[in-house]
Amino acid sequence: MPKIAIIGAGINGLTLAIALRQLGFLPDEIEIFEKAEHARAEGTGIIFWAEVVSVLKQIGVDLTQAGVCLPKSKTFFLTESDSPISFDMEKKKGEEAYGFLREKIYTVLLDKIKECGLTIKTGFECIDIVQKSDCCDIFFKNQNQPIRADVVIGCDGIYSNVRNLISPTVQPEALNIRAYRGTFHAKLTDRDMLALPKEAFHLYCGPNYRILIYPNFDDTKNNQTSYYWFAAHRVDPSECKTRPSVEVTDTEIETLIKNMPLCPSNIQNLIKQTPHDQIIASSTLRQLPFSSCHQDRIALLGDAIHAMAPTAGLGVLLGIINALHLAANLKQHEHNLPFALQEYGSAVAEHSKACLAYTDKLTTLFYVEHPLSTAKVTQGLYAELYQLTAEAASKSQILFEEIMTSRNAAATCLQSVFRGYLTRKNIEQESKLEEAPSLTMASKNKVSI
Repeated sequence: MPKIAIIGAGINGLTLAIALRQLGFLPDEIEIFEKAEHARAEGTGIIFWAEVVSVLKQIGVDLTQAGVCLPKSKTFFLTESDSPISFDMEKKKGEEAYGFLREKIYTVLLDKIKECGLTIKTGFECIDIVQKSDCCDIFFKNQNQPIRADVVIGCDGIYSNVRNLISPTVQPEALNIRAYRGTFHAKLTDRDMLALPKEAFHLYCGPNYRILIYPNFDDTKNNQTSYYWFAAHRVDPSECKTRPSVEVTDTEIETLIKNMPLCPSNIQNLIKQTPHDQIIASSTLRQLPFSSCHQDRIALLGDAIHAMAPTAGLGVLLGIINALHLAANLKQHEHNLPFALQEYGSAVAEHSKACLAYTDKLTTLFYVEHPLSTAKVTQGLYAELYQLTAEAASKSQILFEEIMTSRNAAATCLQSVFRGYLTRKNIEQESKLEEAPSLTMASKNKVSI
């Protein structure tokens, strides 16, 4: 019986676990470890492209039915010219793009984890992994004995302990961009006043800054709507090194607004009115890709291998697509799991590097003195990026579907054999029953005598 250890219970780790269960791995064959004392979602908002919605639905997670999101069919791109450029969001198998609150997505995934019969072991921080010829011994902080697994999947984020163990020279680097993420709750009746249609992402670009804002959740019961906003601007590189994380204060928000002089007044007011405990501020990080995302019996997933600047909502998209591919590889080669990881690494390396390169280009184009001059180029890059990720998602989904079909065919075959066995048994029993009356009569006669 194979044993797969997943280090990190974030969105990517949970997606992988659910996909493995859908492919037939048993609960005892999957272990999820999380270093935090409680499994929880960190961050504020998140964009799911249509590909992500389609992939999650394929593994039985239908976010569109959970009432946790609003579909987005367009992106309005505004620059200093104040003339918006509108482009349609690509659809995937009829699915649309969505804006979410992370905590809403996480709750849906946790419910699915329970439905799959899986549990998350919290308070388990991975500090070492010893690879052997046929297994791995995983050592956790404050645990006396290691836990053994056939393979280990590191889904533990940009500061991945698992990555540090197999590739310590690859570390995230700070960009000279300060980012702020906030969640603002307003009354549904105030939506028209805010002038932010719910069916669109709203992107504002000015000299060396960028703002993304969208409504992502309607609570009709309490007459509330939730907005997610992301604001970022260039800073001196030394600030990113000395202040990797930032305390949110009135002064800090005033500095943010000052650095975005052309920001529309309705957006400025929304940012100012957002409670400080609903804002996360930090330096933006990216990570250089490396030649391989696996080593023998260890593989990486998500930000552990391709952390990128939050420019296109691409990080989580790539992580979920790769999770589907990894699950399919593990099932396809479940009797040779190291080879499965090798196949996974070869499959995802090319598109992961390409997506990271596109994100770097978009980041450069967004944070310039005159974003209007690059607007058409930006729109073209987004179109190319959609095509690239659509192709990557299709490959993963086709492979996953093939493995599912093969598994279902095998199950059908076993059921057919079992039904044949039962049929033969029934025929034998009926034959015996035909002889039974004479035996029973003889027995009765014997008793009466």
